[in-house]
Amino acid sequence: GLVEAEVLAAQLGDVHQAFDVHRIQRHEDAEATAWVGFALAAVCYDVEKADELINRSLVANGNLPRTLQQKAAVSVWRGEHEKGMEFGLRAIALNPFDQAIFAAQLNVGHALLGLGRPAEAAAWFTKSLAIHPNWMQGVRAAASAHALSGNLDEARHLVRRLLEIAPGMTVSRSRDTMHMRRPQDNERLLEGLRLAGLPE
Repeated sequence: GLVEAEVLAAQLGDVHQAFDVHRIQRHEDAEATAWVGFALAAVCYDVEKADELINRSLVANGNLPRTLQQKAAVSVWRGEHEKGMEFGLRAIALNPFDQAIFAAQLNVGHALLGLGRPAEAAAWFTKSLAIHPNWMQGVRAAASAHALSGNLDEARHLVRRLLEIAPGMTVSRSRDTMHMRRPQDNERLLEGLRLAGLPE
């Protein structure tokens, strides 16, 4: 997900320019359309244009697991958590053996966290980490969810792992890399990290 979007952005040079070219050419490749959209969100933090492109992709083909996963992520970033969970679960159901299923599981976890269900979120983050144990975003999210659900021992363990993966990570640096549009969603995640013992 995010890694592929960053590579795509580097290849495109200017993701916003690619978006405009995409519109002019009326590109019909549903997956390419979704990837350009996801790059706009992941790299440029432009979730509105991203949502427009991903929706166009889904109209062309509503059964692409990676596109559904991207829709889930952008929905969560937009604060549409019920929608994010719906699309994340659809992506998983369509291709439960996808090598990138950990990203869809992370999206479902974030949706549940946004809905105020941290224990359920922690379970989904744990599933994601079972596949990709050293993914910084997954470890960070799991630490927060475990702390918010009262499992402080596991949360502190995960913060230690987080600092091994990303030395120098702090609450402040986490804030700078978050995509959530709604302040309350960012603050909920940061509150959990503070409870888990991540340095300010």
